[in-house]
Amino acid sequence: MTMRRALCAMLTLSVAALAAVPPVPAAALSNGVLTQGPGCVPPPYGADPYAPRPTFRNQTRAPQVRKDSAYAVQVFATGLSFPRSVAFLPDGRLLVVERGGRMLTIDKAGRLSAPIAGLPPIPQGRGPSLFDVALDPAFASNRTLYYSYFAPDPARAQPGRAAPSVGRIIRARLSAAGDGLEDQKILYEGGAARRLAVGAKDQLFFSTASADGKEAQALDKDGGKVLRIRTDGSVPKDNPLVGRPGALAAIYSWGHRAVDGLTVRAGDGAVWAVENGPRGGDELNRIRPGRDYGFPTIGYGREYSNDPINGDLTAKAGMEQPVYFWTPDIAPSDVMFYSGRLFPQWKGDAFVSAMVSKRLFRLVMRNGRVVGHESLLTDRCERIRAVRQGPDGALYVLTDESAAVVLRIVPKR
Repeated sequence: MTMRRALCAMLTLSVAALAAVPPVPAAALSNGVLTQGPGCVPPPYGADPYAPRPTFRNQTRAPQVRKDSAYAVQVFATGLSFPRSVAFLPDGRLLVVERGGRMLTIDKAGRLSAPIAGLPPIPQGRGPSLFDVALDPAFASNRTLYYSYFAPDPARAQPGRAAPSVGRIIRARLSAAGDGLEDQKILYEGGAARRLAVGAKDQLFFSTASADGKEAQALDKDGGKVLRIRTDGSVPKDNPLVGRPGALAAIYSWGHRAVDGLTVRAGDGAVWAVENGPRGGDELNRIRPGRDYGFPTIGYGREYSNDPINGDLTAKAGMEQPVYFWTPDIAPSDVMFYSGRLFPQWKGDAFVSAMVSKRLFRLVMRNGRVVGHESLLTDRCERIRAVRQGPDGALYVLTDESAAVVLRIVPKR
C-alpha cells in the first residue's frame, strides 16, 4: 500500500469513528484539521479518532455557518521572519516583534523599517524568544509599551552548559523618532512568560506555560498561570491570592497548560484566552479571577503517546470548563473579538488564529457561548500566528513562516 493510500485509509476510518460518536455531528468535522485544503499535508495527529464527549451543547465542533460576509485577502507586507505579535501605533503603523529578536514598524504602504534599537540579546532558535508586545492605553501621550521575552538566567547556569532561560516582562518607552527603546524596566521575572494584555486602571495581564503540568496546580509556582500586575510592576491588592500563605500574589487564574492568546475584550473588560492542550484539547476560556482551569487534572486532550491523562477525566467540581475546545489539534496562537464597522455581521465574534490547522477561525458568539464557526484562509496553507483588528476595521493576520507576510482581510468588492 502506498503512503498516499495508507493516509487516505486512515482518514476514512477516522471520519467514520468520529461520526459514530453521538454528541459529535459528522457534518462538523470541518472544524478540525481533516478538511485541510488540497495543497496542505494533514498534521501527524489529524486522523486522531479520539472524540471526548462535551459537557454542554456546542462546546466543541459547533455547526459550520454559511459565509455571511464576502471578504478579500490582500498581502499587506512581506519580508518578515517568524513574527510573533503586532500592535497598531496611533499613526496607523504596525509595530511587530519577531521570534528571533527584532522589533520593527510597518508603514501604511507595507514598508518595513530598520530594526528598533535597544532590545536585549534574545536567545535564538525555535524555543524561548521574543514573544509579545502591547501598547499602553495612553501610548499616544507617553509612548509606553510592554514586551515579553526569554533571557538567559545566570543564577541557574551550570559549568559547560548554556544558561537556562527565564521569562521577563519589560516596560519601555519608544523614542520620539520611533527608532529605539528608552527607560526600560523589568516589571516581572519568572516563568515562561508569553502573551500580554493591557486592561483598564493600569492592569497588565500575562500568561505562563507549564507543558508538563507540574506547576499548573501549584500556587507557589508561576508556571501554567494567568497573572496580573500593575503597569508599574506592583501587585493589585484585589488579586485573588493576595494574603494567602504560600501563594504567589500575582496569580490571577491557574490550571493552564500554555496560553498563547490573551485579550481584554473592549466594552466589558472581560479577559479571554486560547490555550494549547497536549494532543488535542485546545481551549477557548473566559478567564475569571481565582478560578482553576483544570490542567492537568481535567482536560479534553491526551498525551502525545495517546495515553489518557488522569483517566480521561474531563470535569470535576471546582474546576472550570472551557467555553470551547478543539480535538484534533489546531494549535491556537491568538484570539481577538471583532468590534469594527467593515464587517457588521462579525461584530462580537471571536477570531482565533491557528498554526497546526493553518487557518483563521471565526467563532460566532451568543451570550458568551459559541453557536457556530467559519474557517478562513484555508486555501493559503500557512501557519497563522496572530490576528488583530486594525483601526480601519480590517483584520490583520501574521503568518508563522521564515518568509512571513502580513495579510489584510477586507470586504470583497
